[in-house]
Amino acid sequence: MAEETPGQVEVECPLCHGRLTVRTSSGAVIDAEAPQKKAKGFDDVLGDLLDSGSRREAEFRKAFENEEHRREILERKFDSARRKAEEPEGSDSDSE
Repeated sequence: MAEETPGQVEVECPLCHGRLTVRTSSGAVIDAEAPQKKAKGFDDVLGDLLDSGSRREAEFRKAFENEEHRREILERKFDSARRKAEEPEGSDSDSE
C-alpha cells in the first residue's frame, strides 16, 4: 500500500505496478492508474528494427522455397499428364 487517506486506500499491483484507489467503505475502485512504461533507448529500438528485418528475410526465404517446391510438383504433374496424352491408345489396336 502506498498512501492512505481517510475513507480510501491506494494499492499498487505487484505484477504490473499499476495503482488502484479503493474506497474502504464500499470496496469500490474509484481511480486506476496504468503503470508507467519505460522509454526505450536508441539501442533497444535499433535492435528491434534489426530483429524484425531478419525475421522478414527468413519468412521471405521460406515462402520462396515453398513456391519453388510447389513449382517442381506442378512440373512433374504436367510432364506426367503430357506423357499420358502422348501415349497411343494401344489397348484398342492390340485386340484386333
